Amino acid sequence: MNSKEAKQILRCYRPGVGCEKDPQIAAALDEARRNPALGRWLQRELAFDEAVRAKLRAIPVPSDLRQRILKLNGQGRSKSFSRGAEDKPASTLW
Repeated sequence: MNSKEAKQILRCYRPGVGCEKDPQIAAALDEARRNPALGRWLQRELAFDEAVRAKLRAIPVPSDLRQRILKLNGQGRSKSFSRGAEDKPASTLW
């Protein structure tokens, strides 16, 4: 496995969720341990991922978010929505 292949695989890697059991990820992690440049790249990727996760966790979640999503998804709404004439394209290309 070369560095390019390892990077492609390691982009899917998420520590602590059991990914290490996957043979491809395990091999890519071994390559990152042997290859200092790849190891540094992986550490930067993991740090970036954690920073994004932290920012997302810091976003306040509205208390009624679940109900709003279900309503938008069609659960709990009293009327059905259908596409009206005003929503249809004015013309087609064929």
